Amino acid sequence: MAEYAAERSIGARIAAARRARGYRSPTALAEALEGTGITTAILENIEAGRRSKLDVSIVLNIARVLGVPLSALLAPIARPDDPLDLANLGPAFDGMSAGEFDAWIGVSPNSDHLASSAAERNDRAELRALRELQLQRRELDRLRKADAIEDAAGRPEALAAASRSRIAGIENDITELRKYLTSAGWEL
Repeated sequence: MAEYAAERSIGARIAAARRARGYRSPTALAEALEGTGITTAILENIEAGRRSKLDVSIVLNIARVLGVPLSALLAPIARPDDPLDLANLGPAFDGMSAGEFDAWIGVSPNSDHLASSAAERNDRAELRALRELQLQRRELDRLRKADAIEDAAGRPEALAAASRSRIAGIENDITELRKYLTSAGWEL
C-alpha cells in the first residue's frame, strides 16, 4: 500500500494505486469502471490534478474497483503525521493529520479524534457496534460450520461441549448488540 498511499495528492494516489493494481492507463481503469460514468478524460483530469472537486461516488467507485481502502486514496496514510492534502475542506479539518483522518473516517475506537458532541460520540459507538455485530455473525457462521464438521467426524463430548459453549457465548453477544442497536433506532 505504501507505494500509492504516500503520494502527495489524491490524483497522484489514484494514479499510483491504478498502476499498482495493474491498470497501465487511465483508459484501462475507465473500462473497468464501465457503467459508473467515470471516463478516461475524468481519470486523466483527476490524476493530473486538474479536477480537485470530486463526487463521493467517483472516489468510492475507484477505490472499490482498485480494491484499496478509501482512506488510502483520500489521505497520504503511509505518511500518517502529514497534514491532509484534500482541497476544499473546511476549518474543522485544520490541523488533522492523515493518520487522524484515517481513524476518524474508519470510526476507530483507538482514534485520537475526540467527538465534538454527544451525538457524534453516540453515532461512532453505534457504528462500532454494527461492525462488531457483523463480525460476530461471521464468526458464528464459521463456528457452526466447524461444529457440524466436527460432529460428523465423531469428536469427544468434552470438545463438543466447549464448542457449544463458544457458540452460545457468541449468540449472547449478538443478542446484546442487536438490543443496543435496535434501542438506538437501527432496523436490523
